[in-house]
Amino acid sequence: EVFENHKIIDVDLSNKTYAKVIVSHNNKTKEVTSKFLIDATGQDSFLAKKLNLKSKHKDLDRIAFLQHWNCDTSQEGINEGLLQLIYLSTSKKGWMGIQPVDVDRLSVGIVFDNNYVKKERQKYIDRNIKDWKQEFYLNEIYKSPYTKKLLKNAKTINKLLVVGDYSYKVEKKFDTNYALIGDAAGFLDPIFATGVYLALNTSKQVSESIITLLSNQNEGIRKLQKSYNQYEGALNLLERFINNFYNPDFINLAEIGEDNFKQDEEHSKRLIAFSLVHFLMGGDFYNEYEKYLGFLDFLQNPKQIARYHHLVINQEKYKENSCDFNIYNAFPMLKK
Repeated sequence: EVFENHKIIDVDLSNKTYAKVIVSHNNKTKEVTSKFLIDATGQDSFLAKKLNLKSKHKDLDRIAFLQHWNCDTSQEGINEGLLQLIYLSTSKKGWMGIQPVDVDRLSVGIVFDNNYVKKERQKYIDRNIKDWKQEFYLNEIYKSPYTKKLLKNAKTINKLLVVGDYSYKVEKKFDTNYALIGDAAGFLDPIFATGVYLALNTSKQVSESIITLLSNQNEGIRKLQKSYNQYEGALNLLERFINNFYNPDFINLAEIGEDNFKQDEEHSKRLIAFSLVHFLMGGDFYNEYEKYLGFLDFLQNPKQIARYHHLVINQEKYKENSCDFNIYNAFPMLKK
């Protein structure tokens, strides 16, 4: 049975052989019982909150500011649907993401370390600025010459969305009568846009395990444990990717020694860290996370970084700004 537009009010998992959910619809409530409950509520993470399984990710204390703009999307790169990323200074520990979401509509989001926002917030309050969040957002995105030029004559479309403490862990992700999948099972920083990939892989493995559990509980629990071990391994690898991006000092550039690296070593490290992760993500990091962890250790050797720089980053193809898409690939709704 499918129940549309029903809101989950409460859940009872006390009996380990089934799940009971209370839902509301048109001001009426009803009880729904099933053999197993899958929580796919995304960042709302209903079960994790209900069962007190959710905790903040202390190492990823970030806050995001997001708004849509009415803007010309025919500009280079944007017209192909490419996501533009801008790195912020070290003190901000963040980045800006500019993404076309429709014809002449851009999503412009900017992420900061929470400590930086707290310090800046006080400056706006001292100046008696009422809507400090909007003012802060505009000032920060316009600090980039690229964004300032891109958004010239553009106007905001919707209200500014501010999302804080969006990185979290979930302690217990399954039992004999429930399982959490996708963002409901945990969420890290979205800098590498891996959320959907993780969710799809987890959902596939977990659903197969649940099918087994419904006919053989012991075997099903064993398969669920294996599925979530795989998920945790991939998540730990991704966390290391993210930490390396925000703290790229793990890369030793001693063997590269080019002038542009000497002029701006901090930015160069970030570029290498980001490109390295995307290079790795071209493969199956979800199922091969152990190999990838070993490869990260391997590349901490400055001579190996020099080799990677020579064989990958210096290639002309790597420096291309186009992915050979046309506007109809990016915006199929324009086709008649």
